[in-house]
Amino acid sequence: FNFFGLTGCLNFYNVFFSGVSLSLQNGVCEDSLNIVNSSGELKSIEIKNAYADAIDIDFSKISIKHLLINNAGNDCMDLSGGEYQVEVLTAITCIDKGISIGELSNFYLNFSYTSINRA
Repeated sequence: FNFFGLTGCLNFYNVFFSGVSLSLQNGVCEDSLNIVNSSGELKSIEIKNAYADAIDIDFSKISIKHLLINNAGNDCMDLSGGEYQVEVLTAITCIDKGISIGELSNFYLNFSYTSINRA
């Protein structure tokens, strides 16, 4: 946790996204990417070698066109308290869950390929 209680290596709080692409590697935080109280559309996200959760999104309304996660030490994708849409998800080597959908969440997924590797 940082001073503001955020748990990501890269944190977005109260942000509007419009066609953004993100690429992260070797995150050593609880979440490689943490998005909170945000909205909009992300064109693509690629996360490789996350120490724990690859992506954690809370209390947001987010659409993601292409999401690729390869090697997460915990959940590949952790969602809670919002509305989420993913067109194409590829989640490879998720040590815990490929997708964790939590409290008060609405989730739409068009296509996914997940591979969960339990240690």
